[in-house]
Amino acid sequence: MNVLLSVHGPNSDAEFRSLYQWLRGEERELRSGGITMVRGGGRPEEPGTMGGAFEVVQFLFEMGAQYGALALAIASWRQAHPARSSITLERDGLRITLTNVEIEDVAVVLRALEELGGADGPEDGE
Repeated sequence: MNVLLSVHGPNSDAEFRSLYQWLRGEERELRSGGITMVRGGGRPEEPGTMGGAFEVVQFLFEMGAQYGALALAIASWRQAHPARSSITLERDGLRITLTNVEIEDVAVVLRALEELGGADGPEDGE
């Protein structure tokens, strides 16, 4: 399953970079949960590189992946970096936008990921 994440708000560029770096720091935990992070729908990230400007990160979930690792990483970032941006999670045209307050709640982020995981749509590499 492929899920896209984007950040929206007055400081979305800076907040996206912050979130991206946070998630890179959590990469080992994400991989152990069956989740691979890919920059902007492109090829998998090379360790230690960020490349040019981008606004979307893509997560590739293995079949039966644990969404909890990503939900915890996102909520932990928000709790450590109070911000005012919202995030949008998207899969196969289904979009779920979470407000800056909702992002702090692991259970809310987890429900959004589970909803996307249960969405009907074309198979996307599971």
